[in-house]
Amino acid sequence: MKNSELAICFSANKTYLPHFTVACYSFLKNNPGEWNLVLMSDDVKESDLLKIRNCLYTVSPKSILELIVIDKNSLTDLIKGPVSRHGVQTYYRLLLADSLPTHINMALYFDSDLIVYQPIDIDFNSLKNNPISGVIDFKGEETARKRGIKNYYNAGVILLNLKIWRDENLLGSIFNFSPKHTDFVDQDLLNEFFGERWGTLSSLMNCHTGKVNRNTKGFFLNQEKKPIVLHFIGPGKPWKYWSTCSPLYWNYLIKTPYWYQTYKIPTTILKKVIYKLYKALKKGDLKGLKKNMRL
Repeated sequence: MKNSELAICFSANKTYLPHFTVACYSFLKNNPGEWNLVLMSDDVKESDLLKIRNCLYTVSPKSILELIVIDKNSLTDLIKGPVSRHGVQTYYRLLLADSLPTHINMALYFDSDLIVYQPIDIDFNSLKNNPISGVIDFKGEETARKRGIKNYYNAGVILLNLKIWRDENLLGSIFNFSPKHTDFVDQDLLNEFFGERWGTLSSLMNCHTGKVNRNTKGFFLNQEKKPIVLHFIGPGKPWKYWSTCSPLYWNYLIKTPYWYQTYKIPTTILKKVIYKLYKALKKGDLKGLKKNMRL
């Protein structure tokens, strides 16, 4: 597929702009080329994007970042079920087919709490008949078994076939659909609405960092398991808590204009440093302190 037919999409509000910038920067850094970048938001203004565009230009001069402003109130009226704790923004990805130019046939959507660690790996031709494609959720087998369905997908990284969405007017149909389960709100909606029409992406395209943290060497030293996308799912965000994958996020953060706002050492790291220093002083083993300061 030509890059001109594909949009790389995100949604974020002003509060999440630093993390969107990290996600977008990491994508461009590891995927050289000319890309159509899209940010969907209800409170971000063009003036807010000036420094972000300047930052992204340094890594991908030919890529263009477009802002699509969403009317949050009108969308709220369309939603039948409950709204996610993350807000109505999680539904913005459903508007892409109607919001993007018709020459854009595919949209690769990323949540903003992730980094793209390697070049993307998608066989677009094999997914041309699927209206939506994604990675099976890290608890997908368990969820699918409980609900009596074949697969259950995570909606944090999805490929949307916009041509199919437009031809079948899926936007109108999806907002008139009431899912049986609403534990994960929009994710449940997408899983139930599309059912077996989902296409499956490589599991490396959406790696849950909690799983990676438990077996870091197994993922990063094995080229076949090396993550393409590291997704900081759940409350353990790298700008709040320490994890093995956190430095990978900070590595991109310090290259953005937001490093001075969010580059703070989480208290969990400080506690570990203080505890290890205390143990070393108590034992009088200052020589071994450097060796044991691995966090």
